[in-house]
Amino acid sequence: MQEIKQTFKFPRILTIAFVIQFLVFILFCYKTNEVNNAWMLTSIFFFLIGAFLFFKFHLKIDDSGIKYSFFPFVKKTIKWNNITNCEINKISALYDFGGWGIRYSIKYGWGYIFCSGDVLTVYKTNGKRITFSIKDKQEIEKWIEKQNTKK
Repeated sequence: MQEIKQTFKFPRILTIAFVIQFLVFILFCYKTNEVNNAWMLTSIFFFLIGAFLFFKFHLKIDDSGIKYSFFPFVKKTIKWNNITNCEINKISALYDFGGWGIRYSIKYGWGYIFCSGDVLTVYKTNGKRITFSIKDKQEIEKWIEKQNTKK
């Protein structure tokens, strides 16, 4: 069977908001003559912006299972025999998870959320749930159907 690969980057709007917030903070430090702190914070800022620009989330669905990685934090595989059910839901990142990134929701379990919209919720045999942002809902629905007919 064909595999599905999807990649997500950190939302640009959040990166821009972070930059604006940081610039306001640096201006405040200069105004209050905290120049030494400003230089230290500027170097930390450029490191974090570089990290945000290079962080990527990869989701791969194939015959062996669901593989996901969020460099440098997570790299895991869920095998099909450890999955009881999969479903696609529509969510709001702010309302359901409180934001973007790696988040926890009582309703959806741990989530790797990088946009609002469609998500894939995976129910594991140990009772835990994990949720992933997805881009192509129809392609993943076909996969779910094929896996359900195999069982």
